[in-house]
Amino acid sequence: MLKQVIEIMDLLDSALVNGDIVRKYLQGRGLTEIEVKTITGEKGSTDFVKIKVQGA
Repeated sequence: MLKQVIEIMDLLDSALVNGDIVRKYLQGRGLTEIEVKTITGEKGSTDFVKIKVQGA
């Protein structure tokens, strides 16, 4: 599990990452319910990523 935590931290730490890149990464890990919402303002934009993880 530590390997996966390091992978996602490296991904999120990149200056080039956006919500679509995160969505594709998570879909590659088997997650399907992912919503990305981009909020744009005067100083740029921010992507919010909502992930629904099914319980066991």
